[in-house]
Amino acid sequence: MFRPDDRAAAPPLPLRHRLPNAPPLFIGRAVERRYLGALIRRAPVTVVWGLGGLGKTSLVLHTLHADFADQAPRVLFVSLRPTEPPAAVEVELLRAVADAHRLAKVEWSGLLADPDGLLATLIDLADALGYWVVLDDLHHADPRSARDVLGALARYARQSRWIVTSRRNPLLPELVDQTLALAGMPPTDLYELASRCAPHRAVRDLHQVADASAGSPWRLRQLLTGSDAARVSEDLLRGVPPEATPLLEALAALELPLAPATLAGLVPLPSPDTIEALAQRGILECSSEGLRLHDVARPLIETGGDLRARKAEVARALAAADDDPLSALEALRLLLSLGHLDEAVALLESRCELVLGAGLAPRLAQLLAPVDLPRLASFRLRCAVEIGDPAALDAAALPRSPTLGDHFLWAASHVLRGRLAEAAAIAARVRSAAMAAPEGASLALTAAILETGCLGELGRAGEALGVLGVIQAAGRDGAALLGVHRARWLMQEGRAAEALECIETIVAAGIDGAAPTTSELRDELIVLFCYLGRVRRLEQVLDTLALGAQRGPALLFGARRSLLTEGLLCVHAGRLDPAREVFREVERLARRTTYLRPFLLALDAERRLITGELEGMEALLCTLHDEATRAGHALNQCFAVVTAYRVAIARGKPRVELDASALRATPYWATLLAAAARLHAVLHGLPPPAVPAIAEDIVHGRVLSALGAAAERAIAGDPEAARAHASAAYAVAREHGHVPGELEALRMSCDALLLAGDAAELSHAAGLLRERADAAGSPRFSAEARWFTATLDGAPHPSALESFLELVDVAPVAARRSRALLDAPAALDLLDRVVLDALGRRRAGPASRRDAASRAGWGLDTAARKVWLPGGRTVELAARAILYRILLGIAERGGRATKEQIVLFAWEQRDYHPLRDDKRLHVAIRKLRLLLEDDPSRALRLVTTADGYAFGESEPFRRVAAEGSPEPR
Repeated sequence: MFRPDDRAAAPPLPLRHRLPNAPPLFIGRAVERRYLGALIRRAPVTVVWGLGGLGKTSLVLHTLHADFADQAPRVLFVSLRPTEPPAAVEVELLRAVADAHRLAKVEWSGLLADPDGLLATLIDLADALGYWVVLDDLHHADPRSARDVLGALARYARQSRWIVTSRRNPLLPELVDQTLALAGMPPTDLYELASRCAPHRAVRDLHQVADASAGSPWRLRQLLTGSDAARVSEDLLRGVPPEATPLLEALAALELPLAPATLAGLVPLPSPDTIEALAQRGILECSSEGLRLHDVARPLIETGGDLRARKAEVARALAAADDDPLSALEALRLLLSLGHLDEAVALLESRCELVLGAGLAPRLAQLLAPVDLPRLASFRLRCAVEIGDPAALDAAALPRSPTLGDHFLWAASHVLRGRLAEAAAIAARVRSAAMAAPEGASLALTAAILETGCLGELGRAGEALGVLGVIQAAGRDGAALLGVHRARWLMQEGRAAEALECIETIVAAGIDGAAPTTSELRDELIVLFCYLGRVRRLEQVLDTLALGAQRGPALLFGARRSLLTEGLLCVHAGRLDPAREVFREVERLARRTTYLRPFLLALDAERRLITGELEGMEALLCTLHDEATRAGHALNQCFAVVTAYRVAIARGKPRVELDASALRATPYWATLLAAAARLHAVLHGLPPPAVPAIAEDIVHGRVLSALGAAAERAIAGDPEAARAHASAAYAVAREHGHVPGELEALRMSCDALLLAGDAAELSHAAGLLRERADAAGSPRFSAEARWFTATLDGAPHPSALESFLELVDVAPVAARRSRALLDAPAALDLLDRVVLDALGRRRAGPASRRDAASRAGWGLDTAARKVWLPGGRTVELAARAILYRILLGIAERGGRATKEQIVLFAWEQRDYHPLRDDKRLHVAIRKLRLLLEDDPSRALRLVTTADGYAFGESEPFRRVAAEGSPEPR
């Protein structure tokens, strides 16, 4: 629904999408109107369906104007028309909503390759301003598209409302209770309508007309004009003035409404009175978009003579409409249907970019598919690259006589298939030929960027720099684009300082914010600075160059690369929850292209490592490595191996899942790999690699190297030096706004402070770690912070460790250290052992089931005479000696005891008499269950056995006493 502040901020609707006025004469339908109003109020989607001519649209318009007058000025009206191929309703709706938002640019290429993303964008945009949308004549849309759209709107729309008219019942389960089946009007209402329309007619005639109308107000109007009831369709055109015939024939050739000014260039228009009379009879439909034949009248005029000449005239007139992509597409349809292929090709050569820029690539591809003409191959290839769908790419072919532009598109199609080596070779040939051509500078730059992107991803960054070194860029924006790509590969070559100099040159020169290269510039800057870990400087550069994230669809559902780079920025800036949403959306897109998938897997692996979603991480990294290997993505292979080291470090595993020996690592990745490998080796007592020489500007490497030095000094027994190295890692990460580095450094600082015995500083550092982790959305580091807080008074009590036992895939360090403190098997690295030794680890006393110690449970603290339970609850038994001794007696006997054993131990008796002792034992057990069980009527912790009582199997039981103290009796 609208909110007042939203309405004030919303731009005025374009005229073509404003809600038309209600019919001036509306009779009857009172019951239907009340029901329709209730449906609209109740849920986001309402469908009105029924046969043609029953007044579905009139009912909707009247209801909205009469019952929702406050909303009517902001209702979008989108009318679908019969097109060949049928319209994709989600594209038509998104175009209308984007127009209403006044979005100057919609990144159609990404959206059209991602149907789910397109629907999500549509819903998000409509919900943002609480739009109401009337979708008229849905039966003209592609049926599958219509069902998908209605289903998504019914499930996910929140603040928007969607009112749909159709001649077909959508039969969707989600809309069973939101559908109004419109029947014919009763004769009494039709008679009243007839008498209001033709008050001069005799009463008998009006009754005959009403009875013959068969419930249809449209049919009633035809009969009132004098048509015979049995031949109303055939008589529809009877009495049409001769001067209106050319107009009707021109409109019969069209599927789209056409403005009167455009029509006047084709045929002489009849008088306004004649046009109004034709509209009243239902022959013409008038809207803000123009004039159109009613569906019932169209076949009558189409069969009335040879319309080929008229269609050709209309097509040529539409082809001359310079700024209307829909007119161009309609002209193309007409020319192809007439077999005027030369004119169709000429139209495509001049208007293809206009059509594609409006998001009409799927419809254009469908129009071209059945036409067997080699000259159309170039346009089919262009559509396939624009859509990015594997099936479309596989069906596309290089034209028989390809231009350099065709070769470039062919190279781009290879990139989208993940064939980088082939794409690089083709792009190199295009670049060389374009450089030799008089007007080829622009294509040479574009081809060079494609070529170097492939070379760089293949691990050949040096070659990429060589290619860029021979390219000349025209103008400030071309130079900026060339410079940012050069900076990216300088960084991969380990020349970070030179890369940053390139960026500073771009910043100093400035860019044109309206240039078509701005989106690509933003993407490249994000990749460069995030790889360096310099997030704060990135934000400054983007702000200086006014390269903000694009509004609307481009922000979350735009071009594929932009989606991924926005997610990359979210991860490194510590916005992990938004990153999850971005990757969730792009995941559906990545299934459709080979090229995207390794990048998505890599970025999501980075996010999961930081948040603590480690379940299945090793398998994910193996998949990433395998897919990157098949596609030749050397940089993603490097990422997979470095991340495998980081996962092994987090899990305390001495073995790394992926082998680094066959990597083609650029100097950048070689540095990070050496730093990660050294940290891993230090933690597991393996021969460490040499300390890598890390450039000052590579924040990632500096943090990793400092963490390795801190771990080495901590294991060697020098906590102060470890603390200094960890502080240095935190300082550099904090300075550059690299949140993942901050979290890793703070955790290492906590280890050093624990070893140093500085409880006050440890408390501060653990609190800061938790604060930063919670702000970023990282359960992993938040749990690690809580574990350090639990150690402030020495070895944590078992009850404090319970909550960490099941966090093996969330906070693995806290989980394994907690298991070790409870005497359960745990894979510890050398730093873990040093930390646990510093805590003065107190081994637990005999436990009834140590094999279950990796699960949260409950236990008895014999020193404090209390029981701890899952969730942190405790039960004091110091004043309940008998209850305490019953539990202690069961624990002493391995978690199971007979009634006799319990009675003799608890009441300190020498003999046992069932008739005397069982009753008081039952009473005591009942009291214990009331204290210990979540549901005393279904005991799970203290269960009954055949001859006594035992601790249940559902949760482990543990027993602990103060070190060196005898257990109380």
